[in-house]
Amino acid sequence: MLETVLSTLRSLATLTALAAIVLACGAPTISAPAATPSRAASSPSAVPAARGDIAFVTSMPGARPTIFRTDVATGVVARVVDGEDPDWSPDGSRLAFTRQGPAGPQIWVIDRDGGSQVVIGDGFGPVWSPGGGQIAFSRSQIDVADLLVMNSDGTGVRGLAGGGDFSWSPDGARLATVTGDATPELIVVDSDGSVSARLAAGKQPSWSPDGTGIAFVNWSTGQIQVVGLATGDAVAVSRAVTDAYGPAWSPDGKHLAFISWQGDLYVASVEGGDPVRVTNGLKAASVPVWSPDGAWIALTVDSVEAAQTSNIWLVPADGSEGRPLTTTGNDRQPAWRPVAP
Repeated sequence: MLETVLSTLRSLATLTALAAIVLACGAPTISAPAATPSRAASSPSAVPAARGDIAFVTSMPGARPTIFRTDVATGVVARVVDGEDPDWSPDGSRLAFTRQGPAGPQIWVIDRDGGSQVVIGDGFGPVWSPGGGQIAFSRSQIDVADLLVMNSDGTGVRGLAGGGDFSWSPDGARLATVTGDATPELIVVDSDGSVSARLAAGKQPSWSPDGTGIAFVNWSTGQIQVVGLATGDAVAVSRAVTDAYGPAWSPDGKHLAFISWQGDLYVASVEGGDPVRVTNGLKAASVPVWSPDGAWIALTVDSVEAAQTSNIWLVPADGSEGRPLTTTGNDRQPAWRPVAP
């Protein structure tokens, strides 16, 4: 009898030690999650039909946010660095990210494979310019008057009109951003800091790939609209879908993805027609992120069963079944690595 009890205790000790190792590791699991009420079906984390790398953030309880990188076709995951807000350089060779420093958040740059890393300035939310020579960022949680730009090596920091809600023009010479206290106003700011256009009452600008228009959320209607820079005229693309957010252009500039207030992903043609609902009840919780080939959209998805849990999902832009990419319940901020030219 005593021998049986001791054997049981030894087994329990072994299981406890193994559990501690798993928790300490904190890497994303590669197994299917519990079913989510959605048109998208659960599946293994590997998505063989997709291609490329996605950086994302895992925030385990009691641990610092950590950036991981995964090959979406194989599901192989590698830890990159402690940090959050990952944004790939246009050539895909480096990641800019935010890490908490002694006196506040700092912006760092690291090689793709987690090699050389360097801090380049104070702030958070870095976004590379299309040419890779500059990085736009913020330094406070206030959207108004908090847009800064610096060279990619951290030199030449300067403040611009506008706030933390911004989008680079394709040529990297201007930014669409938002200013105003009571009512946000969509403006265009040149590289010298001057305001070259005042466009509409709106927020969440997203510059079109061809540079001719800017998608945004209309402040009064909640619709996704596109304003033409040559005419100043705005056209609704979300149509009957109001209270939408997160407009994101497809790489070819022919479609806009956005999220409804219920959390469903929609894709709309900018040439007209009703937007297509791609998911049903997925509870998306982030701006859509297109794959470089325009075939897939990555999203942070909140769980409908457990509070404060989220995973990364990949959803085909054609509306077929989406799939979970991560399953820890602690994953967010997907950033798809650009295809190198």
